[in-house]
Amino acid sequence: MVHWFEIELKPEDKFVEEFLNEIYVALQNNLPRLATMGVRALLEKIMISKVGDQGTFWEAHR
Repeated sequence: MVHWFEIELKPEDKFVEEFLNEIYVALQNNLPRLATMGVRALLEKIMISKVGDQGTFWEAHR
């Protein structure tokens, strides 16, 4: 894990550490687009873990 990330995660939130590790590997290998996709995926996964999957935008606003 990156040296500055010292937050103790609950077992169900372990995916955050895994995503961050993969994002950093992408950055270290000069793959900024892949890292950006990883950040977007991490944000989506965090939102779903906190509020649940609400479906697509159109499904939620019918």
